[in-house]
Amino acid sequence: MKGKKGRLMLIGSTKTGRILAVILHEKFEKYTYYVVTARQAGKKERMLYTRIYE
Repeated sequence: MKGKKGRLMLIGSTKTGRILAVILHEKFEKYTYYVVTARQAGKKERMLYTRIYE
């Protein structure tokens, strides 16, 4: 999912069932990313994840 400033957002679940949102930003090298932040997914993000994967 595209986020602000060209960043990517990944939404996924942990083994314990928590749904997380991870924000990535591309480094100068193509296809190389670093984690900007990781957090518990918000309501809209959880709904999107549930609609797609469950």
